[in-house]
Amino acid sequence: MVAGLLQITPIGSCRIVTPLNLTSETYGFCVNRSRTYGFVHSSAEAVQMVRVMHGEIEPPVALWPYIGRGADREGTLAAAHIASDLYVVEICSAKQVSIDGFYVQINYLYSAFRGFFSDTRRARGFWENAARQDQNEIDAFLRENWSQTSERSAETSVLRRIRSTAACVADIERDVGYLMQALPETLFVTHVDAARPNGALITSRSNHIRLVESTVRRLGGRVYNPTKAMREFGQENAIADHSKGLAHFSEPFAIHVVGEWIGAGMGDSLARSAARSRSNEKPLLDHVNRLLSTWKVEGLDTRLEWVLRKRPEWSGILEARFNLALAEGNQELASKLVRTMPVDDATRPTFERMAEEAAAGDKWAALAAIRSVAPDICRSLGLAAKIHLAEAEGISPEQMHLADPDELIGAARFLAERGEFARASRLLISRHPEGCSDDISDPALFGFVDSNFETAMDMADPLDRAPSLSLAISAHLPSHRLARPSAKFRKAMLAQIRELAANTNLHEIKHIADHVGGADRVMPELPMTLGRLAYAAGDLQLAISAAQRAAVLRPNEMMPWVLLMRAANLGEDLFGIQYNARRLLDVSDDPNHPLAVEARQRLERLPSRFYRAGSRAEDVIEAIGLFRAAAVEPALTDRCERNIRALEARAATALRQYFVGGDEDFPNKLDQTLSALGSNRAVMLTAGRYFVKQRLFARAMPFWKSLVELEPSRHEHRFQLDRCLDRIARPSERASR
Repeated sequence: MVAGLLQITPIGSCRIVTPLNLTSETYGFCVNRSRTYGFVHSSAEAVQMVRVMHGEIEPPVALWPYIGRGADREGTLAAAHIASDLYVVEICSAKQVSIDGFYVQINYLYSAFRGFFSDTRRARGFWENAARQDQNEIDAFLRENWSQTSERSAETSVLRRIRSTAACVADIERDVGYLMQALPETLFVTHVDAARPNGALITSRSNHIRLVESTVRRLGGRVYNPTKAMREFGQENAIADHSKGLAHFSEPFAIHVVGEWIGAGMGDSLARSAARSRSNEKPLLDHVNRLLSTWKVEGLDTRLEWVLRKRPEWSGILEARFNLALAEGNQELASKLVRTMPVDDATRPTFERMAEEAAAGDKWAALAAIRSVAPDICRSLGLAAKIHLAEAEGISPEQMHLADPDELIGAARFLAERGEFARASRLLISRHPEGCSDDISDPALFGFVDSNFETAMDMADPLDRAPSLSLAISAHLPSHRLARPSAKFRKAMLAQIRELAANTNLHEIKHIADHVGGADRVMPELPMTLGRLAYAAGDLQLAISAAQRAAVLRPNEMMPWVLLMRAANLGEDLFGIQYNARRLLDVSDDPNHPLAVEARQRLERLPSRFYRAGSRAEDVIEAIGLFRAAAVEPALTDRCERNIRALEARAATALRQYFVGGDEDFPNKLDQTLSALGSNRAVMLTAGRYFVKQRLFARAMPFWKSLVELEPSRHEHRFQLDRCLDRIARPSERASR
């Protein structure tokens, strides 16, 4: 390692180690492989590598040739791992091979037992047995195929302990979660989805790439898939073995992908780590200057802006950002940056006096110029000065970084003093933590609303009064203060709304609704009118959202539920029809009211519609849900139950076929089927067998327990339940790791 440089540790194969080695000097970082022992490919191997790095485990001497063949064990384990700024983790394989609970490299096994694996048929049979993990079957296979000589007997003692598994969604999610917790900054990298010479993709690889990408993103991590870059580069140029193994990058492509990584999260992670843990800016500055010299600057300004917020004293980073702005032709940003350069101690008193004088005389342009070279002085000025400075640079109060509630209220007061009550109230509604609440408790916010309400409600344009009225309602101002301004606002707005509605001007009514916001509490007619017009115009999404707001404002009136019911009918949302028709009947006082009659009629017709929809549904699980909804109709009950039984059998049979066939998407199909048919005997049986096969005994146990209760005389159920209970009480080798 080189002292004074940012550190990156690769955890993966040559597809990440080689690119980092090739570009470390180009991009100003050092590859840190302290207490690492070689390549890894699966998520479980990556976890094992990290645990070794952290000193949690040490692979046995006997297994080292199959784990870290190219590394000196004693030297590796004697060293301490020095924490890196970033860990680039490649997860490129679902296949996990282990001996005695330690994950090993399959390539090293092939090398160590070349004679055994030279026979393709024998190798295939061995891996099938290793995947089943039945020790008796493995021993029998080896006796028949390999154990005849003393030399082979010694090899057999290792071969018989090999186990093979395929990582499922839960495994990868667990491992990725651990890596994100155990390592300070991570960038995950997938395999490359290269095509065979005939143009076909490797299906298992493609599926695994998608699985890794979706899992990392779901957990909030950053992941890079090199496939798009490979296709743009040309596979024959990007993949060195493009006609064979499709696994090794060419040197030009290896260099290229690191530039891609920088934009995919590597640059952000290095900046975060440096700002968080480095005592000085030099390591990051070296890296940033290399990026500038090679013009790898996508997203660089945003990163540097973030760093300077954390470390404003890093003048070298500020200078680098200034140089970047100039190079990109952003003169406005460059000017702003030069005005924030620190001042000398000798000139500070002068700048303090100048700032005080400028602020006292409202000389905002002069103060803006002073701020360009004396930011600390200007930061001590009042909020009004800050707002004027910002406006002199074209930044409105709404655009300022005012995260503190008191600062937001101060900015609102500043606007109110200029008579801009609508802007002031909208600023508070959009930015203050209680601005959108129905119950304001912040005394400062209440004070602002209380002191400005009457003046704000005298504004000529009713829409300009809306934000202040919304805040006043949320602040629960006394009714005698609210009543007259609310009535005046309501009268003026309803006149506009009725005129627009008469002309079916949906666009303008939507504009009003967007600006009125919470003030619609004094005129619930607005969302209802908007909903009706949107419904008539065929904009069901807008109609539904407006009617839902109307239902919130007037939950005990029929019309919002009528509109929601009819919109659901047009959208073929059968369950929406059901819910809203029932709510309509709940609020109806007269069961013979035409709208109540309509609701009952729609509910009466629903079972047959559910039945037809179920008959058309292509998805078996969806069809079952629809038939269950239709089964409430006595005339359809028998047919629905027959269909449900047939569909359940179909779903259970399909699930079993996926399981037997080793479908890679089986875990997802199992989850979907269990959600709908969790108590189905055949489904529980398949689920129990699957989780036992995956050695997930705690997950398998509830299914076998239910099956024992359902069929107490079946010996398999009792055997599997006892097996699960035993393995849970006595953790398996994998769990003990």
